[in-house]
Amino acid sequence: MLEVLEHAQKALTQLYVSDLAEDTRRLLFVRWEPPDEFVAIGEAQQVQDSVAGHLQTFLRQSFPNFALVIMHRLEGPTDVLQNLA
Repeated sequence: MLEVLEHAQKALTQLYVSDLAEDTRRLLFVRWEPPDEFVAIGEAQQVQDSVAGHLQTFLRQSFPNFALVIMHRLEGPTDVLQNLA
């Protein structure tokens, strides 16, 4: 969670200080490799979805039009975007 917040802080600093229009959508992709403990019990996806959802809710309170996508280390942005559609 702290690592994701560190990346989000850097992205938010860059995305909200720029000359982009207020209603511009901003998207941050974060890669992670689930800990072996989560993979072993088959809960890696649930943990990933839960963390992403809670962070999304938290961040959007202060940063509208900001989206956070957490994807597995082996996934590419195209794979994730297809799943979001």
